[in-house]
Amino acid sequence: MPLNKDYLQGAYDAFVNSAIQRVARSGDQVYHFNIPANELKDAFGLERLRDETVTEVRNFFARKGVDADYEQGEGFDITLDLNRASLKPADARNLAIALEVESGH
Repeated sequence: MPLNKDYLQGAYDAFVNSAIQRVARSGDQVYHFNIPANELKDAFGLERLRDETVTEVRNFFARKGVDADYEQGEGFDITLDLNRASLKPADARNLAIALEVESGH
């Protein structure tokens, strides 16, 4: 059964927004986030995360240029590299502004 992608899209959008906001302060463009297994199970209404679910979540993030590593029982460690991630137009504009602020221009 296909997953409801609203939760994943919301998490991805939050990660991108957070990363862009942090660029202006740190200059870093690679950030790490976590999605706990229990949070995913609740979001999807599942008792446990089956292999198909893990694969579907990995594929969702891979399509956006983001690494998602699953640790059984713990959840996903997400590595978002703003140089590789797929950005919405507004996010791309915000990143450009953050990079200008970070470089002092």
